[in-house]
Amino acid sequence: MYIHTHGTKGDPVIILLHPMGITGEKMYEVLGSKFEGRYHFITPDMGSHGSEKRVFRSAKAEAAALHNYLQQNGLTQIRLLYGASLGCAVSLHLLAYGDLNIEHVYLDGAPVARLGFGMA
Repeated sequence: MYIHTHGTKGDPVIILLHPMGITGEKMYEVLGSKFEGRYHFITPDMGSHGSEKRVFRSAKAEAAALHNYLQQNGLTQIRLLYGASLGCAVSLHLLAYGDLNIEHVYLDGAPVARLGFGMA
């Protein structure tokens, strides 16, 4: 997972998780740039997307990589977790970590059925 960040560390944290076929940077451009200067945005590229050259393995593996990044950087207070499509699957796994305080969650186009091993 390649992590893009925007804004100032210490500002409220917003995580934007992209759907299949676009990047974290595009998510920031479309959704986050309007709020520049008020939040610390984390907009990762998942496997096989954007700046991340590693092959996508699973939503669970992507959530583990993001969780590791958040822990290493002391970012456990999350104002908003936004996931679109594939990002929803990753968000659901991220929510299973009990050491993150996530105030708000918005899932857009969440997969609610098991769609195969890639989403697990």
